[in-house]
Amino acid sequence: MSHARLLAIGTASPAHMISPSEGKRVAEALTPSIGAARIEHLYDTCGVASRGSILSAKDLIDAHVGLDGGLSTELRLSGFVRPAAELAERASRDALQRARIDPSDIRHLVTVSCTGAHAPGVDLTLIDRLGFRRGVSRTHVGFMGCHGAINALRVADGLVRAPEGGMVLVVCIELCSMHYQSGEVPYDQAIANAIFADGAAAAIVAPGQRKEGRRILGFDGHAFENTSSLMRWRVTDHGFAMHLSPRVPSILGRSITRWIAPFLAEHTDEDRDALSWAVHPGGRDILTAVRKALDLSDEALAASASVLERCGNMSSPTVLWVLEQLHRAHPGAPTVAMAFGPGLVGEAMMLAPCE
Repeated sequence: MSHARLLAIGTASPAHMISPSEGKRVAEALTPSIGAARIEHLYDTCGVASRGSILSAKDLIDAHVGLDGGLSTELRLSGFVRPAAELAERASRDALQRARIDPSDIRHLVTVSCTGAHAPGVDLTLIDRLGFRRGVSRTHVGFMGCHGAINALRVADGLVRAPEGGMVLVVCIELCSMHYQSGEVPYDQAIANAIFADGAAAAIVAPGQRKEGRRILGFDGHAFENTSSLMRWRVTDHGFAMHLSPRVPSILGRSITRWIAPFLAEHTDEDRDALSWAVHPGGRDILTAVRKALDLSDEALAASASVLERCGNMSSPTVLWVLEQLHRAHPGAPTVAMAFGPGLVGEAMMLAPCE
């Protein structure tokens, strides 16, 4: 069977972009125990010059100030519903337009989120607003974290290869600002507050009979040994709390080559310098660790660093933003996509240009 095709990627950002100065102001108001000097250093060095948010800096402060631990999880999740649907719709329309696909041609809808939880979900909203067939199949990839887009694309690859086949729309939507942690928080949570952002991305995956788009050559995942305590995403009474161990970059630096080298050997004969790299920008230090471990140039991860700087870490949509930028800049290069999530777990995908 011929390879499934990634036809197009669409993206959507929220109305507000939080600058470092605004981020500092929010952090000083909502997490004063971190200290002004540490907050200043964090926002000056985290590699994020702006990040999307459905709330302005003032709205974010007003929503939390005076509350012990901030908003309740119920209020945060109820506030997710409407803006998530709007961003998901915009990203989906963008992808459909870029692929020149009519919504009625979509046979399967795969949604992704680790920051929202409601039913009926975004999938039904998209069916109503975009005019998908009422019989479109629906699959949700939930709580997988930053590599959720690659998990969803693996699902989409399986769906287009199934006997019934048909095109798939993958939609990733995350509103990390809804889970901003206030009050007495550990420093790793302050880092999450500083780099995580809101955004959406959508991708069209089609059967291999179509000749346009990028060929999806394969996937691989890897659960790094003895790392289950290094990255966690927990449901609390006041939203979802992130734990990011400072050991994550060093673990990746020591272990990533043993994982990814056999994957590359299986799917390409190209030298690493000839590949384009869509590495999820989980943070500046993670990009540095991956670059050094794989002996890549700064330019190889420039798209990842650019998305982090302009948009922040949007969790699951982010690697699709990086892929979209890479495919515009390097249309003829094979591409390796990688992302990392709670566990510590890595997910990878190999793409090749049209034959």
